Amino acid sequence: MTVCRLQVPVAHDIRSGVSCMTLAVIMLLATACGAPDDNGKDHAVLHRGNGPDPGTLDPHRRQDETAGNVLRDVYEGLVVEGPRGDIEPGVARRWRFDEEGRRIVFELRDDARWCNGDPVTAADFIAGLRRAVDPATAAPFASLLLPLDNAAAIMAGQLPPAELGVTASGPHALELRLTAPSPWLLHVLAHSIAYPVHRESLAAYGDAFARAGHLVGNGAYCLTEARPQSYLRLDRNPHHWNAAAHSIDTVYFHTVENLDAELDRYRAGELDITVSVPPGRLRWVRENLAPDLREAPLLVSYYLGINLAEPPFRDAPALRRALNLALDREQMVAAILDAHAMPAYTLVPPMPAYEMPLPDYASWPYERRLEEARRLYREAGYSAENPLRVELLSPISSHGKRLATVIASLWRESLGANIVINQMEWKVFLSTKAAGKSPGLYRDGWTADFGDPLAFLQMFASDDVSNAYGFNSVRYDQLLARANTTEFPVERLQLLAAAERELLERDGLIPLYFDYSRHLVRPAVLGWQPHPLDHHPTRYLSIATEPSE
Repeated sequence: MTVCRLQVPVAHDIRSGVSCMTLAVIMLLATACGAPDDNGKDHAVLHRGNGPDPGTLDPHRRQDETAGNVLRDVYEGLVVEGPRGDIEPGVARRWRFDEEGRRIVFELRDDARWCNGDPVTAADFIAGLRRAVDPATAAPFASLLLPLDNAAAIMAGQLPPAELGVTASGPHALELRLTAPSPWLLHVLAHSIAYPVHRESLAAYGDAFARAGHLVGNGAYCLTEARPQSYLRLDRNPHHWNAAAHSIDTVYFHTVENLDAELDRYRAGELDITVSVPPGRLRWVRENLAPDLREAPLLVSYYLGINLAEPPFRDAPALRRALNLALDREQMVAAILDAHAMPAYTLVPPMPAYEMPLPDYASWPYERRLEEARRLYREAGYSAENPLRVELLSPISSHGKRLATVIASLWRESLGANIVINQMEWKVFLSTKAAGKSPGLYRDGWTADFGDPLAFLQMFASDDVSNAYGFNSVRYDQLLARANTTEFPVERLQLLAAAERELLERDGLIPLYFDYSRHLVRPAVLGWQPHPLDHHPTRYLSIATEPSE
């Protein structure tokens, strides 16, 4: 018999002044350990905060990170990311590039299994990749697969998905043919866009195959229950090829709309891991929950998306530049995050070997930027008598409302602009943005799905499904296309930097800040590692135990 060593530090609530130890330790022992299973082993249960409800658990159609967190537990690609982000074998036990780098041959495990016990085969990956590039799927990340032979023509509707450059010479032998050497493609193959599909489930349920009760995954965990606006329950996949190494038996992904409420739930013992930390309470957390706080650099960019297809921003470069220049990012970051973030003047955050194309005005003192902003604002036809009136859409959250309020206040004080904040539920926000229904601004952000500038830049390509802003530049598209086909890594990064410069010079967005990942993690939860993409699959985690006395 074992007992969990979960402990909750006594903390003092700065809002209520109430000590919060209560029965938290007892609750944690009950929720994290659970009762012994039929074999006498403690049933390890993990409770994770996960942000809003996922938009979909369809691996090829997902577009939000809340879904990505779940899918990394429910599915497994040819390769996977290790605890710190390194590429490791997944369903493929090994692989090799040919001498020219235009072909990758994978040897799949013969003991890989779906949650129902069916074998995972090369045909399942072929079906998944073909579905991902099929225009009918409208996969938001399909463009990540452009290095595959014929992918571009298939996405354009010029060839059928069956012509994709993927073939199998046997149930456990898969070959990918590439248009050009693309060593970074291995990182894409760990992404949900490259996950296999359980063909029988897809045939039986169609697009409903990804719903609870229908979804058959091949990952370390199986989806067993889904309660909207509450939680998703996953249980350990007994058929997984590495099931014996997975310590957590059940994991709950809890819906979190409000970070302050999530912090309260963590302190009450209801959660073992939080999705984040309320920015307004970060200082308090550092003072009172320091042993539980995990911070790490993160490839994330927060920005304001602009609807460029509708007035007032369509054909209005002076207005877009005026808003960009008038935003005092240093003051904004100080007000929202106690200066614990990096003001951003580009879309792509700092990355090794990537030269950020900082605009000239990034080095100007704010007074000079503001003077130029006011001149451009007048040039665009706005004044105190005729102020800009525009809507700023924001997903519902305490942090989002605070950020939007600070931005609106800064523009009102500096330019006299009238910004109307419209908060909406996450799924409604995504559908509204995708449909271009708001002729205004979107409080948006992006966390890289793989460690490369393309992870940020591809969504602004004119034909990309994720381009919900209406940005359209022939030069930008050409630069991305050249970057995707060059064989030289240095030249590739230079082309990507040139593409980002084109995006910034056209004021296709308004960068805000780069941030860190911040989680509260119980000290008894072991295996948590800093990860540049903030990916923490449950299979790498465990709960500390000790022999009972």
